Amino acid sequence: MQYVVLFLLCLTLTQFSKGQTPIKEELIAEKIKSFSETETALKEKWEELLKLRKSNNTILEEIKGLTKSNSQLADQEKNLLASTDFKEVSNEISSATLEQITKRVEEIRQIKENIEAQQETLNATLENAEARNKQIPDEINKHQTDLAVLKALPEIADEIGNFIRIENIDLLENSLKKLKLEQLNLEQHIPILKINLQTIAKDNKKITELYREWSDKLIDANKDTAASIKEKTVQLAARLSIGSPAKKIAEQTITLSETLLASANINLELKKIRAELSEHRQTLRLIDEQQKYARERIKLLENAALSIDRETGTLLRKQRSELPTEEDLRLRLTTIFQESTKNELALLTEREQLESILASATDAYETSLTESQRSELTREEFNSLISSTKQVYKMVTKERLDLSKEYRDLVILLQKTIESSKRYSLFIDTRLLWIVSHPPLGKQSLIDEANSLKMLYGTDGLAELYSSWQADIYESPIIWVLFLMFFFGIILLRN
Repeated sequence: MQYVVLFLLCLTLTQFSKGQTPIKEELIAEKIKSFSETETALKEKWEELLKLRKSNNTILEEIKGLTKSNSQLADQEKNLLASTDFKEVSNEISSATLEQITKRVEEIRQIKENIEAQQETLNATLENAEARNKQIPDEINKHQTDLAVLKALPEIADEIGNFIRIENIDLLENSLKKLKLEQLNLEQHIPILKINLQTIAKDNKKITELYREWSDKLIDANKDTAASIKEKTVQLAARLSIGSPAKKIAEQTITLSETLLASANINLELKKIRAELSEHRQTLRLIDEQQKYARERIKLLENAALSIDRETGTLLRKQRSELPTEEDLRLRLTTIFQESTKNELALLTEREQLESILASATDAYETSLTESQRSELTREEFNSLISSTKQVYKMVTKERLDLSKEYRDLVILLQKTIESSKRYSLFIDTRLLWIVSHPPLGKQSLIDEANSLKMLYGTDGLAELYSSWQADIYESPIIWVLFLMFFFGIILLRN
């Protein structure tokens, strides 16, 4: 059997050396097993050949995948996202019940979060694709240089060494083919990603507006419901006797209703935080775009062996001056943490209120009320009171929970903005010292400077300076006397 393997291997090697067929991995592996312990150097060469063959096979599989992917990307319409048509009309909102509005707000929130997640994923994919597309030309150039060097080498007398050389040539040629296919893939894929991002951005804008519209309606509906519950509960509490558990529940329900009706501050804070979120998203996107453009511009100048020109320096200085400072962002971050903590404490307080109310009603209508207290309200009224309490509490906590989520999102966004701004500031600061900020001094500039000094220190200039100084002493003698006293006082103290 061993002789058969060796015969086949020799036959394959002969064909391979003539450039007909590559050596199969199985035959190389069998050959490696046939070496004795004393043939280490020869065995290592065959192992290197096996490694190259495996790399070649891997690249060939990747080429198949890229070829298939490119054929799919050729039909770009199949890869474009369709813009979502969010059909909402005012009469649908105006005629909806509180339950329908609440449900719809949650549905829209989920859609909004999905769109934002998809937008973030697409942005990251596009960024990686563009970065990879810029790397490929350098890799192609390197592979082409290496390939030219290998092909220029004469055939080696050592047969296995010559096989390794030919395998390396195949590997480089396949790698070049793969890189060119990958480049073609990216050139097709990047425009699709950009179009999809534009579509997602439009959808995000539409869903954000829709979410704001329905959220405002929910706030109004909650207030109307709270006002109605308060009115009924006040009437019920008025006829309940002091000391009745039902009266205590009614009073706490009224307090919760008033909290909801007075929650304008929460709603205003929600709107303010959402507006700030939008502003910081735009700031972060602008910083990232500016940083990307600046890096590309400087890299082009460096590749062309050119110094950074004055226009680029002016641009970087302007961008540096407009960047938000880390101190301001961290100050805002601290404030957000404080406001978020206050909101969480209020949430805990309201939860304790509800638990206290429910604890009063755990024994139900018959056992929690005396016979005389039960005569003041029916079982249905008692159950309705408990239900109203839970409903008002749910509405109050919902607003605070929404605010908590917006606070968390703002904290994350502020942290990202701080990191991005720091990176870009460092990038600019390390280069500003070496960038020309003013044109070089010429002959005319030196003449102008000399004339300015002559005017200042000439006879006319000194006379004008003396007159101005004398007039100043006459107008403010006390200031000059104090200045002289302070000056001589310092001299005396030094002595």
